[in-house]
Amino acid sequence: MNYKNKANITLLCVFLVFIVTLFLRYFYGNIFIFNFLFIVMEASLVGGIADWFAITAIFSKPLGISYHTELIPRNRKKIILGISNMVEKELLTSEVINKRISQVKVIDKLIIFIENKKYSILKYVEKYINDYISNHGKDTLIYIYNNLIEKHIEKFSITDNIKLLIKEIENNQSEEKIIDFIIDGAIKICERERTKDFIYSKLVELKEKKINNFFSKLSFSIFEKTDSVNFLSAASSIQNGIIDSFLEMKNKDSDMRRMLKEQFRECISNIEYHREGIEEFKIKLIRELDIRSIAFNNLDENNKQTSILCKWILLQMKFCFKYFVRNEDLKKSAENILKNIICSFAEKEHRFIGTIVTETLNEFDDKKLNEFVEHKFGNDLQWIRINGSVVGGIIGALMFIFLTFIYDPYIVPIIRNTL
Repeated sequence: MNYKNKANITLLCVFLVFIVTLFLRYFYGNIFIFNFLFIVMEASLVGGIADWFAITAIFSKPLGISYHTELIPRNRKKIILGISNMVEKELLTSEVINKRISQVKVIDKLIIFIENKKYSILKYVEKYINDYISNHGKDTLIYIYNNLIEKHIEKFSITDNIKLLIKEIENNQSEEKIIDFIIDGAIKICERERTKDFIYSKLVELKEKKINNFFSKLSFSIFEKTDSVNFLSAASSIQNGIIDSFLEMKNKDSDMRRMLKEQFRECISNIEYHREGIEEFKIKLIRELDIRSIAFNNLDENNKQTSILCKWILLQMKFCFKYFVRNEDLKKSAENILKNIICSFAEKEHRFIGTIVTETLNEFDDKKLNEFVEHKFGNDLQWIRINGSVVGGIIGALMFIFLTFIYDPYIVPIIRNTL
């Protein structure tokens, strides 16, 4: 049962009790209890009817009375304007929006969203790239590549840009970071199973070269069978030894690290002497590069497979995302940039908040607006009706007690004597 029905039932009950009390008072005369109930029920009925009239007048015309009723439909435009101004200028001011935005970790939420949707995003990008290449992208990409070679890549000096990069490294004192990057890359390579297989193959190759007579081969065969010489164990030991050496080089006081830095500096300082060879290698590489096989290989007409170009793009996306997630400085910079963009946009287009509220409420006709207000505040409004009956009855009871026990016996005689 909703509160409107409860309020109606309450008012009906008050009315019925009032009628019963009225009949009892009529038939039995001025008996104290009947007089008391009559006054209480009368006041309760007046309070309930008055509040029913007031609440109903907000939405419609109670009893057909049009004077100062239908408050919401009559003041529809004023209400909509007032709500939009309140939302725009009081609830969602530029200061409030900026404060709330500053409290939100936008990048962290964005990372969580991408992590949850990562597979779907990559599948969508993969499908889009493959569709583009299959439909009309092949010729366009080949044209761009060839044009890029003629106008830019052949004129682009790798040596000069390496030298600029070296200057940037020196200015930023990034040498140690580069050395750590080289060492970390070397460790990852060494940890691969292929590295152990390569070491094993070299040991076998070395054995074949060194063992060139019958007695040497016989002795070596015996050693292998007795597990005195186990190339797989040896390869694993050598691999672990190399990894340990690189891990030791992570220590900045390591002699091997110092030697690596000297070799790195020497390589950098001598790069100018190798300019011609570097540029010739660049030209040879780009002219012999088969862009069709790289970009469109493995891509059939139905796009059931992914091109190498698409695989490379997806790989770069994954790498960049992982790098971004690990780099706190980059995340902080992105957070500041994104928040500044959002705050600037919110401040510049702040007036549209009121416009959006106004346009949304304008879609409501009188009936819908009444239903909206009643849905949001109807229960509280109906409680006013119930409270009107209850409070009216309490006031009626207090008035009866005051008139019967104070006013009539004490105050009335004083007034008469005075007059």
